[in-house]
Amino acid sequence: MSNHIKIVTTKEKQIILKLWKPYIDELFSSYYKKSDYRDEEEVYRYPLLDIYWQEDTSIPYLVLSGKEVAGFALVSYDRDYWRINEFYILPEFRGLGVAFDCAVEICRNHPGNWEISFHKHNFPGRSLWQKLADNLMQGAVSTGQSSSSHDYIRFSV
Repeated sequence: MSNHIKIVTTKEKQIILKLWKPYIDELFSSYYKKSDYRDEEEVYRYPLLDIYWQEDTSIPYLVLSGKEVAGFALVSYDRDYWRINEFYILPEFRGLGVAFDCAVEICRNHPGNWEISFHKHNFPGRSLWQKLADNLMQGAVSTGQSSSSHDYIRFSV
């Protein structure tokens, strides 16, 4: 089965919205105390989501395993770096190489400098991004702390 990415059209935006709730539930249950993405009705909102269909430097991707939706990635270019701002793989697709294969495809679609930030206690994420950098890098890989809760990895493709 082939793992690959697909740019999300405006008509397909609902697919990401459906994946948003399990993504945020997992993210916040693992690394944060509460979600700032819930409105007064406890519905998950992402105030910047529409940007991914409005700006040329912001790209929404579906992550696919064969024909099945396995997750999503929200990618943008800002201040000399490409960034994977949000990345989610459904639990049933983890450990199958889907995340790595699709992250490689994303980076190869956007050659240049990359900076990927992740929660410092997200060890599976840290491992994925390090493996990605090690496999794609042209030049040195650098790491650091972007905030009190987040680290980053920088590399060029």
